[in-house]
Amino acid sequence: MNADELKVILDTHKIWLTTDATEGYANLSYANLSYANLSGADLRGADGPYSLFYGGKHSAWATCSHIGISCKMLTHAEWRKQYAAIGTANNYTEAEIERYRQWIFSLDWLIEVGKVTNE
Repeated sequence: MNADELKVILDTHKIWLTTDATEGYANLSYANLSYANLSGADLRGADGPYSLFYGGKHSAWATCSHIGISCKMLTHAEWRKQYAAIGTANNYTEAEIERYRQWIFSLDWLIEVGKVTNE
């Protein structure tokens, strides 16, 4: 997605917000938000299950299939295998790595929602 395409989506979403959801709609189902900074985002009313987290260094988000921390997006399984190495490579403290680990491993409920949704 390029900047012009994203602008169209955001402009459409602004219409949706200012018309009490009667006009305009931004469908972000397949949007690649891996480089998005959502630290100030208000996602109330977002469609679909998700989780947001801030563990001390970067904002993080998770859907049924993927987790994004800072600019890195991986599947749940990939994060579970690589969280410590990624945290170390990005100069996270041991305490920060542990907080992210706890959040990552707490997302079983979200993975299960994805399984039910996809059945």
